[in-house]
Amino acid sequence: FPVTIKVPGGDYTGSERGVLNISTACRDTNPMTLHMAMKGLINDQKIGFVLDKTRTAQVWNQPAYKWEMTSLPIKKNDKDGTMVSAGEPVAIAEVDDLFKDYRAKGTAFLVQMKTKIYYGVENGPKLSYAASDEAVESDTLFYTLELDKNQNLVGGEWGLIPIVTGK
Repeated sequence: FPVTIKVPGGDYTGSERGVLNISTACRDTNPMTLHMAMKGLINDQKIGFVLDKTRTAQVWNQPAYKWEMTSLPIKKNDKDGTMVSAGEPVAIAEVDDLFKDYRAKGTAFLVQMKTKIYYGVENGPKLSYAASDEAVESDTLFYTLELDKNQNLVGGEWGLIPIVTGK
Protein backbone atom coordinates (compact mmCIF):
# COMPACT_ATOMS: atom_id res chain seq x y z
CA PHE A 1 0.00 0.00 0.00
CA PRO A 2 2.21 2.85 -1.26
CA VAL A 3 0.23 5.73 0.26
CA THR A 4 0.12 6.25 4.01
CA ILE A 5 -3.49 7.07 4.79
CA LYS A 6 -5.09 6.77 8.20
CA VAL A 7 -8.39 5.04 7.52
CA PRO A 8 -11.05 5.86 10.16
CA GLY A 9 -12.77 2.94 12.21
CA GLY A 10 -18.86 5.10 -9.44
CA ASP A 11 -20.10 8.32 -9.65
CA TYR A 12 -20.29 7.73 -13.44
CA THR A 13 -22.85 10.43 -14.18
CA GLY A 14 -21.21 11.09 -17.53
CA SER A 15 -20.50 8.72 -20.36
CA GLU A 16 -16.81 8.22 -19.58
CA ARG A 17 -15.27 6.33 -16.69
CA GLY A 18 -12.79 8.26 -14.64
CA VAL A 19 -14.18 11.64 -15.63
CA LEU A 20 -15.69 13.67 -12.82
CA ASN A 21 -19.09 14.95 -13.83
CA ILE A 22 -20.08 17.83 -11.59
CA SER A 23 -23.75 16.94 -11.62
CA THR A 24 -25.37 16.07 -8.32
CA ALA A 25 -28.11 14.11 -10.07
CA CYS A 26 -26.36 10.77 -9.52
CA ARG A 27 -23.90 10.59 -6.64
CA ASP A 28 -23.36 6.82 -6.56
CA THR A 29 -20.58 5.09 -4.60
CA ASN A 30 -17.96 7.51 -3.36
CA PRO A 31 -14.40 6.51 -4.31
CA MET A 32 -13.35 6.73 -0.64
CA THR A 33 -15.95 4.10 0.22
CA LEU A 34 -14.80 1.78 -2.57
CA HIS A 35 -11.14 2.39 -1.67
CA MET A 36 -11.83 1.50 1.98
CA ALA A 37 -13.78 -1.62 0.96
CA MET A 38 -10.95 -2.82 -1.29
CA LYS A 39 -8.30 -2.16 1.35
CA GLY A 40 -10.30 -3.43 4.33
CA LEU A 41 -11.82 -6.51 2.74
CA ILE A 42 -9.44 -7.64 -0.01
CA ASN A 43 -6.12 -6.52 1.55
CA ASP A 44 -6.72 -6.79 5.28
CA GLN A 45 -9.33 -9.56 5.63
CA LYS A 46 -8.41 -11.46 2.44
CA ILE A 47 -12.03 -11.73 1.31
CA GLY A 48 -13.78 -10.42 -1.75
CA PHE A 49 -17.08 -8.60 -2.02
CA VAL A 50 -19.91 -8.23 -4.51
CA LEU A 51 -20.30 -5.04 -6.51
CA ASP A 52 -23.04 -3.84 -8.81
CA LYS A 53 -20.94 -2.88 -11.80
CA THR A 54 -23.56 -0.74 -13.56
CA ARG A 55 -25.76 2.12 -12.45
CA THR A 56 -28.68 1.15 -14.67
CA ALA A 57 -31.98 -0.30 -13.49
CA GLN A 58 -30.67 -3.82 -14.12
CA VAL A 59 -28.45 -5.18 -11.38
CA TRP A 60 -25.28 -6.98 -12.46
CA ASN A 61 -23.54 -8.22 -9.35
CA GLN A 62 -19.92 -9.20 -9.87
CA PRO A 63 -17.56 -10.76 -7.30
CA ALA A 64 -14.56 -8.43 -6.81
CA TYR A 65 -11.52 -10.25 -5.46
CA LYS A 66 -8.33 -8.37 -6.37
CA TRP A 67 -7.07 -4.82 -6.91
CA GLU A 68 -3.86 -3.11 -7.92
CA MET A 69 -3.47 0.46 -6.77
CA THR A 70 -0.89 3.06 -7.71
CA SER A 71 -0.76 6.70 -6.72
CA LEU A 72 -0.31 9.40 -9.33
CA PRO A 73 1.57 12.72 -9.22
CA ILE A 74 -0.24 16.04 -8.83
CA LYS A 75 0.74 19.29 -10.53
CA LYS A 76 0.98 22.27 -8.16
CA ASN A 77 -0.20 25.74 -9.13
CA ASP A 78 3.18 27.37 -8.42
CA LYS A 79 4.95 29.36 -11.15
CA ASP A 80 6.99 26.30 -12.23
CA GLY A 81 4.06 23.87 -12.26
CA THR A 82 5.95 21.53 -9.95
CA MET A 83 4.87 17.90 -10.11
CA VAL A 84 4.57 16.43 -6.63
CA SER A 85 5.71 12.83 -6.28
CA ALA A 86 3.05 10.16 -6.59
CA GLY A 87 1.50 9.36 -3.23
CA GLU A 88 2.60 12.55 -1.53
CA PRO A 89 -0.44 14.44 -0.19
CA VAL A 90 -0.71 17.91 -1.69
CA ALA A 91 -2.36 20.82 0.11
CA ILE A 92 -5.60 21.72 -1.61
CA ALA A 93 -4.51 25.38 -1.65
CA GLU A 94 -1.51 24.41 -3.81
CA VAL A 95 -3.52 23.07 -6.76
CA ASP A 96 -5.93 24.54 -9.28
CA ASP A 97 -8.83 22.44 -8.08
CA LEU A 98 -11.77 22.95 -10.41
CA PHE A 99 -13.80 20.64 -8.18
CA LYS A 100 -13.15 22.36 -4.84
CA ASP A 101 -16.86 23.02 -4.35
CA TYR A 102 -17.50 19.27 -4.37
CA ARG A 103 -14.80 18.23 -1.89
CA ALA A 104 -15.69 16.76 1.51
CA LYS A 105 -15.93 19.22 4.38
CA GLY A 106 -12.53 19.66 6.01
CA THR A 107 -10.49 18.56 2.98
CA ALA A 108 -6.95 19.91 3.37
CA PHE A 109 -4.92 17.51 1.18
CA LEU A 110 -5.44 15.50 -2.01
CA VAL A 111 -3.92 12.27 -3.32
CA GLN A 112 -4.64 10.92 -6.82
CA MET A 113 -5.11 7.21 -7.46
CA LYS A 114 -5.25 4.76 -10.35
CA THR A 115 -6.79 1.44 -9.36
CA LYS A 116 -7.42 -1.69 -11.37
CA ILE A 117 -10.17 -3.85 -9.87
CA TYR A 118 -10.66 -7.47 -10.94
CA TYR A 119 -13.99 -9.29 -10.82
CA GLY A 120 -15.59 -12.49 -12.04
CA VAL A 121 -18.06 -12.37 -14.93
CA GLU A 122 -20.70 -14.64 -16.36
CA ASN A 123 -19.49 -17.45 -18.56
CA GLY A 124 -22.69 -18.95 -19.85
CA PRO A 125 -25.30 -21.08 -18.11
CA LYS A 126 -23.78 -24.25 -16.66
CA LEU A 127 -24.71 -26.73 -13.99
CA SER A 128 -21.20 -26.69 -12.58
CA TYR A 129 -17.96 -24.86 -13.28
CA ALA A 130 -14.40 -26.08 -13.57
CA ALA A 131 -11.36 -23.85 -13.08
CA SER A 132 -11.00 -23.64 -16.86
CA ASP A 133 -14.47 -22.05 -17.02
CA GLU A 134 -13.52 -19.02 -14.92
CA ALA A 135 -14.04 -15.67 -16.60
CA VAL A 136 -12.44 -12.51 -15.24
CA GLU A 137 -12.54 -8.87 -16.29
CA SER A 138 -11.09 -5.70 -14.85
CA ASP A 139 -11.77 -1.98 -14.86
CA THR A 140 -9.27 0.82 -14.26
CA LEU A 141 -10.60 3.62 -12.08
CA PHE A 142 -9.14 7.08 -11.57
CA TYR A 143 -10.05 9.04 -8.45
CA THR A 144 -8.84 11.65 -6.01
CA LEU A 145 -8.87 10.92 -2.28
CA GLU A 146 -9.50 13.77 0.15
CA LEU A 147 -7.61 14.02 3.44
CA ASP A 148 -8.19 16.32 6.41
CA LYS A 149 -5.49 18.43 8.12
CA ASN A 150 -4.26 15.31 10.00
CA GLN A 151 -4.22 13.34 6.75
CA ASN A 152 -7.18 11.18 7.71
CA LEU A 153 -9.29 10.00 4.80
CA VAL A 154 -12.51 12.07 4.63
CA GLY A 155 -13.80 11.71 1.06
CA GLY A 156 -13.08 11.37 -2.61
CA GLU A 157 -14.21 12.25 -6.10
CA TRP A 158 -14.09 10.28 -9.33
CA GLY A 159 -11.58 11.59 -11.82
CA LEU A 160 -8.28 13.43 -11.50
CA ILE A 161 -7.37 17.04 -10.97
CA PRO A 162 -7.07 18.45 -14.47
CA ILE A 163 -3.62 19.68 -15.40
CA VAL A 164 -4.10 23.31 -16.29
CA THR A 165 -1.79 24.44 -19.08
CA GLY A 166 -0.88 27.88 -20.28
CA LYS A 167 0.13 29.38 -16.93
